[in-house]
Amino acid sequence: MLGQEVVLQLRVDSRRSAEKVPQAGIQLPNSVNRASRIPSPPTSTLPPSSLSSSSLIPPLLLFRPPVLPSSQMADFCLDPQGWGPVSAIRYAFTPCFQDGILAAIPPIFIILFGSTQIWHFSQSARVPQSRNWIYWIKFSLVLILLGLNVLLTVIRWKESAHWQRDVFYWSALLKVFATGLALSLHHLEHVRNSLPVPSGVLLFYWLETLVVDGIKLYSLIDDKAFEQDLIYFITFSLTLGGEVLIFFLEYLVPKGTRDYYLLQQRDGYDDGAEPCPADYADIFAK
Repeated sequence: MLGQEVVLQLRVDSRRSAEKVPQAGIQLPNSVNRASRIPSPPTSTLPPSSLSSSSLIPPLLLFRPPVLPSSQMADFCLDPQGWGPVSAIRYAFTPCFQDGILAAIPPIFIILFGSTQIWHFSQSARVPQSRNWIYWIKFSLVLILLGLNVLLTVIRWKESAHWQRDVFYWSALLKVFATGLALSLHHLEHVRNSLPVPSGVLLFYWLETLVVDGIKLYSLIDDKAFEQDLIYFITFSLTLGGEVLIFFLEYLVPKGTRDYYLLQQRDGYDDGAEPCPADYADIFAK
């Protein structure tokens, strides 16, 4: 009986101690309670899209200069060899490099310097009796060259499936414009220029054209272009032959205005004095 009373008393004491435990659970230390009372930082009310990484980068760093893709330059050359400059299948320049880079040098030269000389000649007085036999030969020859270059441009236009972005067509068209400018300059150097020496711009233009077209003719022969397009090959060969002829006519044959030039300079010379050789030296002799 005494043992049962002791067991019952222990159960009653344990029940009373359990009732004294608070319902909220175990109390945390004061330091933890103080940390829990620290206010949390305010959350942003901006939408998620505005918090992207690009919004944190300054605007100047986001700017990218427009870069043309290499495909645009490649699309302008329709030849499979590309821009080169050296061909991978033969010892020569690629056709696109010849027509797009080399062939553009003489036209750009005469456009820049020939336009200035045309304006200079147009401001001078007209030279009397300047349309002699050499004038008509050179004028007719350059006119024929202009027609041949127009024919080459038409051939390029017909053979090209996409002439709008074909460097062969635009190169031929640029040469037509340059030849027309050379024709005007040949006319003005006779009728408006009293100096007996040939035009330095024309001499350099025809010399540059000879070098560029000579390289191209070698490539056409090496590529056997006469078997694929005989009309173009013959037309281009005739054009190169005419360019050789007009260069030597311009360089070797006098314009025939020496007497008129001496008449203009008569008061500047003493009686019996010889003219200065520099007055009759061309651009290559100076």
